[in-house]
Amino acid sequence: PYEIFVEVETGQADGVELICTSYPNPVKNLLNLKVEDDHGRHLVYRLYDANGHLLISKKISGNVTTIPMESLAAGIYFLNVVRVGSVSSQPGQPESSQDVKTFKIIKN
Repeated sequence: PYEIFVEVETGQADGVELICTSYPNPVKNLLNLKVEDDHGRHLVYRLYDANGHLLISKKISGNVTTIPMESLAAGIYFLNVVRVGSVSSQPGQPESSQDVKTFKIIKN
C-alpha cells in the first residue's frame, strides 16, 4: 500500500494542523481525517465532487473523523475543512467561516 497526499492551502488559520489520511489511496470505502492540536473545535468538513456540488457537510467532533465514501462513484473529490465562528445573534446573518485546508481525494 501507498499513500498520496495532495493538499491545497486556502488560507492562514493559526494553531491548526490538519492531516488527511486515506487507506489505501485512492480511497475505496472510508476516509479518515485526523485533526491535531485543535481537537475539532469549531471545525466542519465539506466534501465536494469535481463539479463543485456539496455532497456532505458535518461538524468535526474529535481528533479522527471517518468519512464514508463507499456509496460515491469513482472520481476526484475535494475535502474542504473550515473553521466556523459563533452563530450571529442577528436573525438572517450567516455564521462566519474561514477556510483552513482543502484536500484532493481520489476515489476508485
